[in-house]
Amino acid sequence: MKNWFYLILAIIFIALDQISKYWCNTTIQYQERIPIIPNWFDLTLVYNKGVAFSMFSQTSSDWIHYVILILALLICGYMIYYTFTNRFNNMQKVAGALIIGGALGNIIDRFLHGYVIDFLLFYHDSFSWPVFNLADSFITVGAFIFIFEGFAQQRKAH
Repeated sequence: MKNWFYLILAIIFIALDQISKYWCNTTIQYQERIPIIPNWFDLTLVYNKGVAFSMFSQTSSDWIHYVILILALLICGYMIYYTFTNRFNNMQKVAGALIIGGALGNIIDRFLHGYVIDFLLFYHDSFSWPVFNLADSFITVGAFIFIFEGFAQQRKAH
């Protein structure tokens, strides 16, 4: 029964992602930049037809988008299955909730809009990180936790 906590956590991550995207999409004009920390961080609304950090956004073929969608759904299924069958430790379950929430948040965008809403821009002088969203952050943090936990478990085993 306690594994339901992680599903609820994933739903909270989805909600945070969707609320933030809705706010940006209704408040910020397309490609408008709102400085939050001058010369470091802006909010800017862009539509990403690619995958994380705009990879494959320039491809004219739709097949890559279907492959990414299928992979995201398979990963979510894997995470849900391993969480509910107690094959993950608690940290891995949190990581899974982050990944599930982020992946489903972006999948919802693709179904609703045909693209993902991105709005977080970090930059300095001529350097600029690709625009991203909370879902991308959840996926990245979740993956980092998974990797860290994998190393920690290996270390315990030796």
